Amino acid sequence: METQRAIEILHVCSEIHPLNKVGGLGDVTYELPKAINGSGEGKCVVIAPLNKPAKTNIEKLSLEIEKIGEVCVPLNWRCYKLPIFKLSLDEKLNIYLIGGDIIENSPPYPEKEEVSYKLSFPLLCLGAIEGIKERLFEITPHLIHVHDWPTSLIPIFKYFHRYYREIPMPPTILSIHNIAHQGIYEPEVIDQWHLLSTSFDISYLEFWGKVNLLKGGIILSDAIVAVSQSYAEEIQKPEYGFGLDGVVREQTHKLYGITNGIDEERWNPATDEFIPFRYDDKNMEGKKRCKKALLEELALEEKTEKPLISMISRIASQKGFDILIPAIPEILKMETQLVILGKGDPYFSKELATLEREYAHCYRFINEFDESLARRIYAGSDMLLMPSLYEPCGITQMIALRYGTLPIARKVGGLKDTIKDIDDDDGWGFLFDEYSQSALIEAVRKAINIYRNEKTKFNEAIRKAMRLDFSWSSRAKLYLEVYRKVAKKR
Repeated sequence: METQRAIEILHVCSEIHPLNKVGGLGDVTYELPKAINGSGEGKCVVIAPLNKPAKTNIEKLSLEIEKIGEVCVPLNWRCYKLPIFKLSLDEKLNIYLIGGDIIENSPPYPEKEEVSYKLSFPLLCLGAIEGIKERLFEITPHLIHVHDWPTSLIPIFKYFHRYYREIPMPPTILSIHNIAHQGIYEPEVIDQWHLLSTSFDISYLEFWGKVNLLKGGIILSDAIVAVSQSYAEEIQKPEYGFGLDGVVREQTHKLYGITNGIDEERWNPATDEFIPFRYDDKNMEGKKRCKKALLEELALEEKTEKPLISMISRIASQKGFDILIPAIPEILKMETQLVILGKGDPYFSKELATLEREYAHCYRFINEFDESLARRIYAGSDMLLMPSLYEPCGITQMIALRYGTLPIARKVGGLKDTIKDIDDDDGWGFLFDEYSQSALIEAVRKAINIYRNEKTKFNEAIRKAMRLDFSWSSRAKLYLEVYRKVAKKR
């Protein structure tokens, strides 16, 4: 039987672990390409910006980058020189970093007042296109996989750039990680980015008088992948589509839903060097000791019999903080301890910090993101809160389950695809439907009741959770099916 040729995929993204990750997108752009490469059926490389955090982390992690070339791209009626560097992060993945003064002085997602606001992502995408044209990368891609609005510019440039639309380019796949973020710009960028005026039309980029990059990406890509099966359905509805539900409904012929995974080698309590004690589903003694060590580390009451609930999240309204914050006193009255790790919205952060003064013996808010501490919290907690307003997929709940920490989550998006309620046969978490403070409190109450009064049921759910397959290798097969289908259009 003839061996199928490995398909070559070029990922273009705004963030990637461990260089400039901001959220779950940065995990996916690292772990999915690695899994595809590990399958032997595909060859992926990743293009990302050499921005401020990337430069900082390259130095911090003592990584070496090699300059492989330089391209010149047109933008805003001038030529920008962009050096391109290669980083071999490990034997399974090569990353190409696009630099230049604008990108290298840019934060991950520039605000409107910053110089790089209208320049950094167009430069990243033009650099990727020019690199393909000049054959600077180790592959000749059969297709380009772009992620969210920042790199939706790739298919937009493919069809509407005054120069690059004349150059043959492979098909594109767009992953929608969060449809709420769309890349909205003033119409002046049409000329500054050298796009044809015909692109600013309701059929393409125009959206209520503005330019909407994600809309353009949805329409002009050859396929769309939502990051969970439920999210693929939800973004077709007004309550979750953020104004683009109609656009998505018109493109359902090319829409797929593939639930994200996690790297089970990277997230493994049996080998994790960042937790004080290792454990697995056959020997849980290490988890008990991790809980005791975490209580000591955070100066909480060393009462291991109390359920320890955690939340590891960006501090944002999407994550349910408007219903969680007023519920915290009631949750703590249930003789629990609560730890929240994350940074973000200043208003919510202030409210969370204020509560700590009143409940210092049983509540901690750590206003930062520290991955090693996050790992210790996963390992030491009994339950994890995810009361999200919407959740495209969510990675936190899969990591928590891997570490034997049962999620208390709203039944939405990827959460309902990855969590089965404990009252269902063989369930491993606690789900609630209504987005309200009262529904959240009742779900927590139920979890605590089972924790205290049905120990056998709770512990069996933990063991089931730890045996679940959330590996990227299982997801990679689904992506390869989409890749092959789209590559045939070339």
